Amino acid sequence: VSSVPVTSAFSADFDNYLIKITGMTSPAAVDTTMQLTGITTGVYSYVGTAQLLGGSTVFPYQTAGATTMPIGTMALTQNTQINIELSSPFLTRTKYAISDTISANLTARQGTQILSTVSSTGFTIAPASGTLTGGTIKIYGYTNG
Repeated sequence: VSSVPVTSAFSADFDNYLIKITGMTSPAAVDTTMQLTGITTGVYSYVGTAQLLGGSTVFPYQTAGATTMPIGTMALTQNTQINIELSSPFLTRTKYAISDTISANLTARQGTQILSTVSSTGFTIAPASGTLTGGTIKIYGYTNG
């Protein structure tokens, strides 16, 4: 598929969430992003690092005003695991996300600030190009207490 929409993921029941993506693949190694439902303007600012497995070079990057947030690179027919810790997606305040990725090719870590105060109930996962195949997305809410 060219994107994976997940609806009704966030509610007033929880303030913070863990999103786990496993087993998703792509025909080519491709950067993958997440966009919160209803937050489409340039309010995603992020900084991160990536490192090829077995390599010693760390590749830093940062962007301000993006329309989506990076969550990692889907591997070529390999099991990719992405963990995203997301704070306040349903609340009407600034949101924050930390995502960690590991695949057969690389490991990466991103921190994202989402300046929108729009309440979001879901998200969409999409590759920068091409398609995604298979995989499982699990969402865990953190207790408010």
